[in-house]
Amino acid sequence: MRFGAKTLGVLVASSVGVVMWGGCKADKQTELVPGVVSQIQVPRNLKTVRIDIQPQGQQSTCFIRSVDPNTGGVQLPRTLGIVPNGDNGRLVTVTVTGYTVAEDDPSSPKSLQDCLFSPFNDGNYAAEVKILRRSRQPYVDGKILFVPMPLRYSCWEAQGCKDTETCVAGACVPADVDPHTLPEFRDNLVDGTSNTCFSASKQRCFANLASGGDAAPATLVDAASCTYKYNDKIPVQGSGLNVKVFYDHGEAEILDKDDATTAANMREGFIVPDPAKPAQFQLAPSLCDMVKGTNPKRKILDVYASTLCPSKTLLQPLCVEDTGDAHSLPDGGTSADGGCNISNELQPAPSALYVLLDNGHSMAPIFGPTGLSQVLGLSLGDPVFRTTSIGFKLLPHAMADCSPATTTSFAMQDVAFDAATKVQNTIARIVGDTTRPLATDPPLFIDAALQPNGAYKALRDFRAGKPFNRSALMLILNRPVTNDCGGMDAATLAGNAFNAATAADRIYTYVIFLDNTAGTMDSTAAQAIATAGGPPGATQFFDARGNPGAGLNAVNSIVSDLGSCLYEKPANIDTSAVIAYTDPLSQMATNVTFNASCNEAAQSTADGWNIDAGRVRICGKACSDLRVVLTNAANFAALQTPPASPPNIPVTATQLCK
Repeated sequence: MRFGAKTLGVLVASSVGVVMWGGCKADKQTELVPGVVSQIQVPRNLKTVRIDIQPQGQQSTCFIRSVDPNTGGVQLPRTLGIVPNGDNGRLVTVTVTGYTVAEDDPSSPKSLQDCLFSPFNDGNYAAEVKILRRSRQPYVDGKILFVPMPLRYSCWEAQGCKDTETCVAGACVPADVDPHTLPEFRDNLVDGTSNTCFSASKQRCFANLASGGDAAPATLVDAASCTYKYNDKIPVQGSGLNVKVFYDHGEAEILDKDDATTAANMREGFIVPDPAKPAQFQLAPSLCDMVKGTNPKRKILDVYASTLCPSKTLLQPLCVEDTGDAHSLPDGGTSADGGCNISNELQPAPSALYVLLDNGHSMAPIFGPTGLSQVLGLSLGDPVFRTTSIGFKLLPHAMADCSPATTTSFAMQDVAFDAATKVQNTIARIVGDTTRPLATDPPLFIDAALQPNGAYKALRDFRAGKPFNRSALMLILNRPVTNDCGGMDAATLAGNAFNAATAADRIYTYVIFLDNTAGTMDSTAAQAIATAGGPPGATQFFDARGNPGAGLNAVNSIVSDLGSCLYEKPANIDTSAVIAYTDPLSQMATNVTFNASCNEAAQSTADGWNIDAGRVRICGKACSDLRVVLTNAANFAALQTPPASPPNIPVTATQLCK
């Protein structure tokens, strides 16, 4: 076996997709040429690609390359022509894995450092592996065959497939391919400049009516088979049919039209079951499971159709303007310099949250595998938490903490402040441990926790002067709060923390009040703490008594507060930029209006967005509306069976060309 690596090509990326170009010398020889094609967004979703080639009975070879965060590209060998070394009947397995971490990231797994470490391990993927595609086939004498390796959103975070399987439409199926069904390699199978490529932008294949297209929600004809038809209220403008689906994590993908000869278990797009009804289509069976909600990992929220262009097929690459040409945009517009008119996903400014959990005897039902650990596990995985650091501590119930002159135990967390993604499993293990609750209900000493040198000091010490979006304290308990130290009022202390002398030192206090098996508990003092620990009218007290779902909604709401409305500013935007986001549940897009009055001081009163102290800030109702969308989407995901991870809802900034 050999790899032809005479020149370097690029895995090109834009907001709509990636393509690995695989030019190959057309000598009449025996060869397999894998071609990786995808609409997965790079580098937001995909940061590294690993390709493994395993000839039967021989040592495997792999290529590992990270995406350039500036260009969205990754250098890979241009020619992945796999030539037999010996028996042509020997099976060759090609596996592509996609990672959400870069090769040079300090936390990257061993499988990105050394080809000897497998990223798949017979279905036990490395945690950072989010997608896998595999194909296994022998050679055909005298043929150079093209092996399509599509990466689909339907397989993003899907179940781990065995080493003899591949992911197709979110399901694991045998990876064996009949080589006689593979096409002979030709340049237009990977060349996005040919007249056979699929153009979503220039031909406006999925533009809406306002943009000169005809894309519209499809009408469900038969729920059992997921048969739809193009919206018959809109005149058919073209002779073809294309389908786009919207997933629960906020992604959208144009589906391929499956070939009539494609085996049922390899279908991952749509078919037109009745040629006499060309505007009626049926989703692949495994995609239909995502519509019905029977797939445990992914869900399809909406299905759109368009009739302007001939149907996209598996062997039809996206045109270059939809992949590598940054000057062309998905809606058919252009960018004068490759920077303007290009949307930038805004990164939330960093935040910090200190979680204090009562472990008195009455909280025992919360501890265990079905208790609060499930809630925390889901919520800390929320995408808006990616720039939030978490500290965690069980309440120490210590009289010694009442002394304001000494360093309190709150400076030492049970789980020290770190990125939410790093600490969530540790926190879940603590809350999942049924031995953690005490045998009695000792005093809470909340007034000790909230005094200036208690938990609030721990938050300020961690911030260490860095410009945070928010610093917040979360109290989780289920019994009345009393001033156990004497001489200090917990609500007054929470108010003092929120009304700090400088806005940077302001700390918000949230309270989640849970059920108690002993009966209804007085929450008056707990509510007072939450009210004093935030701005007027804010929801910071969450009453989960008699309603366990309210606890999850509370954490989702707090996550939205911490991870939204203040973002790092991309270098290329100014106040003429367009700030926008899309609700994944309704598919409604929202443009936030610019308001020069929006700043830290007017966060609650001004409505709109502005550049404030070098960051993008969203204020007032615009901020509240965004947080509602984030919270609703997170709650919707949590209600799935089993619960799904919250969707990523990017807020984007686009500098218009002038």
